[in-house]
Amino acid sequence: MEYAKEGRKGDAVEQFARVIELDPNHISAYYQQAQVLVSLDRGDDARQVLERGVAAAKRAGDGTCLTR
Repeated sequence: MEYAKEGRKGDAVEQFARVIELDPNHISAYYQQAQVLVSLDRGDDARQVLERGVAAAKRAGDGTCLTR
């Protein structure tokens, strides 16, 4: 998120992708990447990321993110 705060949103998207690649169960990375994508007017990409994040949360047995 520091990259995004610095205006380096492309770098932020790439770093979140790397985090997810290294740890597909890092649920918050999906949400944070989607937030940055939305700020870049990439809503369709954000939706896809969130769908993958929800699937990862379900696999991990973490239903808390599904109630927000």
